[in-house]
Amino acid sequence: DLQLVVAGQNVAGLASDDVVTMTGFVSDDQVSALLQRARCLIQPSRFESFSLVLCEAWASETPTLVTAGSDVLVGHTQRSRGGLVYHDADSFDDALLTLANDPERSQRFGLSGRRYVQALFSPDIVTSRIENVLRTAVAGK
Repeated sequence: DLQLVVAGQNVAGLASDDVVTMTGFVSDDQVSALLQRARCLIQPSRFESFSLVLCEAWASETPTLVTAGSDVLVGHTQRSRGGLVYHDADSFDDALLTLANDPERSQRFGLSGRRYVQALFSPDIVTSRIENVLRTAVAGK
């Protein structure tokens, strides 16, 4: 009963079918709505650094499933305890089934991810970090 929803640029030229929905680019409101209904957010790009959508997923208490091919994604996922990491097709299947079939565990991942985002990436914290960098630069240190 899982549906894969792919938002963003369709670089592979995939078509929607009974299992996959290609949305193209979506508005911020649509992103929020998709994340609220999602069992998980999958971030498969090994070239990805800390992505905004990962942060948005955790802020929405949506667990994540990320590729082991990105050290940055793996690090944030491990530190946040916000989701699972896959290494290959078999571990992807296992992780996806865990997130789909164990709602209590998925909820714990989502809540952990939300706490991580609140602790490290809230607007006040980010603003404070930027101000500290600017103060240091202006002071010539």
